[in-house]
Amino acid sequence: MRILITMKSLQNYEVNFEYHRKVQGFVYSFLKNSKYDKLHDEQGYKFFCFSNIFKTKNSDYFHLMVSSPDKGLIEQVYERIMPFINEHILISLGSLFKIVKVIKIPEKNLQYPLELITESPIITRIPIEKYYGKTNNTAPYKSVFWRCDHPVDLFIDNIESNIEKKYLEFAGKSVNKQVFERYEFKKQVSTKIEQKGAKFTIIGTLWKLKFSPDVPHALQKFVLDCGLGERNSLGFGFVNPIIKDIP
Repeated sequence: MRILITMKSLQNYEVNFEYHRKVQGFVYSFLKNSKYDKLHDEQGYKFFCFSNIFKTKNSDYFHLMVSSPDKGLIEQVYERIMPFINEHILISLGSLFKIVKVIKIPEKNLQYPLELITESPIITRIPIEKYYGKTNNTAPYKSVFWRCDHPVDLFIDNIESNIEKKYLEFAGKSVNKQVFERYEFKKQVSTKIEQKGAKFTIIGTLWKLKFSPDVPHALQKFVLDCGLGERNSLGFGFVNPIIKDIP
């Protein structure tokens, strides 16, 4: 399930991509005093993701999408946002924003097998021993970010393994099939995130991917709402479905 939040900037906001912690904190603030209150402190996957803050052409409004395979989590965020609209409460996400509207995005137009396009970079780290094919005790790190000059198979193996682990934890079901039938690399990007007062560079990649036809719809929908790769709750790996016109 996903929602679309429409906002108006009160400070001439310039789009930037170092928004992750601010938006993550924004989402967590709506989960306080609910059954999701301790989610931030729990180990394991958080099972939500969010898009970039983006602006459409010929519009003065900015938008943010939040998604999760846990319908209750999104309903919680949706309900807690409504007073911000009705009472004109401002929020700070690198700029002061006024929330003007929030809608639940309908799922009825999804076309299976889903074809996905990344709206924020997919992060996946390759263990050193898997990258080199053997243990390398001299390597300074235990893993490396997948980059465009690394073998594509390492990327696909890693994100499909990541999907399997998430789905087993969330739904208690295993994934026994090849998840993606087609994948197309688009671009490599780098950005920074703040952690414990320091900024770290993150390497990610943008893709178009299409599910294999025999992947269950429930699993495809799970991936759509959960996000791909690592650090989804920081807004990485957010994907949208490609909806083709139906004649």
